[in-house]
Amino acid sequence: MNDALLPLQRAARSFRLGMEAQGNAAFVAFVDALLPELARPARAALAAALAPLLPEVVAAQKRGDFLRVADLLEHELRPCLAAADRPRSAR
Repeated sequence: MNDALLPLQRAARSFRLGMEAQGNAAFVAFVDALLPELARPARAALAAALAPLLPEVVAAQKRGDFLRVADLLEHELRPCLAAADRPRSAR
């Protein structure tokens, strides 16, 4: 899952710098890396945690609110992904 975090961080940074094209490309790379993970039965809880967040990201993108997109990626999605990667005893 850590492989998905790098494009996520790139996307957030790009959106914050006003580079929407690069942000969107990195976000697509993030989603492409994430989808196979979410399809695994062992990741059902992660998929459920991310389900309400992804439509919010898309809505912010449609509004052109790229700072909100960056906030959601860094402060909502990233913690969900990081928590999913921690061993159960550390949660």
